[in-house]
Amino acid sequence: AFYACWDLSSVEFGRYLDTLGESAFDQCNSLETVKMPVVRRIGQRAFQDTAISEFDIPLGCEVVEGCAFSGCQSLARLSMPLKEGMIQDRAFIGCPRLVHIDLIGSVHDFVASLHLKEWRNEAKFEMGRINHVLPLSGERTDKTTAIREWIQSVLEKMEHYKVEHY
Repeated sequence: AFYACWDLSSVEFGRYLDTLGESAFDQCNSLETVKMPVVRRIGQRAFQDTAISEFDIPLGCEVVEGCAFSGCQSLARLSMPLKEGMIQDRAFIGCPRLVHIDLIGSVHDFVASLHLKEWRNEAKFEMGRINHVLPLSGERTDKTTAIREWIQSVLEKMEHYKVEHY
């Protein structure tokens, strides 16, 4: 839709976006700001080679397809829900500055509701671990694998606490 719109610097979507299609903003190398309160699917290469430095994946997002953010050299911070299988292969390849992820959604309420302080501390540590791992991963590395492994680890930890609680 906006492939290679080199002068496009910001985009704001309304509340009725379902799918952001393949290569929608690919090669928009001046695109720095995106406000997207709702989206179910972010397509392949949707933001490839843009100048986005921060991005909020909406709570209702189900899939971030492969190479969605590939080559985003400025992308440093990401906020996202904790969902298994949401991040597909190579979604964050070529994002050397990506070093911080914040989780959004009910995961924080879940952690706060844990009965044992030790569990709450362990859960918080696991949730923040990615912010220690990403800065150590090489600039040429595909950070997608580290993110996917971390998501799985956090979800397994949450499931463990549920079982232990009951």
